[in-house]
Amino acid sequence: MMDHVDKTSALNKATEPAPPGADGSLPTAVIKADILNSESYNPLLLLQDQTASPAAIIVSCPHAGRDYPASMTDKAALDVAEMRGLEDFGVDHLLGNLPATGITCVINRIARAYIDVNRAAGALTVPCSTPRLTLTNPRGR
Repeated sequence: MMDHVDKTSALNKATEPAPPGADGSLPTAVIKADILNSESYNPLLLLQDQTASPAAIIVSCPHAGRDYPASMTDKAALDVAEMRGLEDFGVDHLLGNLPATGITCVINRIARAYIDVNRAAGALTVPCSTPRLTLTNPRGR
């Protein structure tokens, strides 16, 4: 039997991606700042099968996130439905039984409209603000 392990907070006890609705839609969540900033909120869903022999492969879904910070949605010119075009829609549902084969799956829960987790701060190709922001790398690289 597959035992998915969720190493996230008490606020996020899901052991797999949220199931689609009857119409195929996938749920979104608007996360309030007090929850988003709490130590108990973890923006990652880690799927592992503790009974499988670990494989030297990790599958990452950096743009699968459907959690939208309220601080962004309250100020955004677009509504959440319009921002969802930045998601890799449903890619987290393509993982199937990979954890049972020993492959670890990491799913980002935060929406790409808020943060693109696999891009450096200086990798923006178009200005996202007016006046243009000066972005610095906190690690000094």
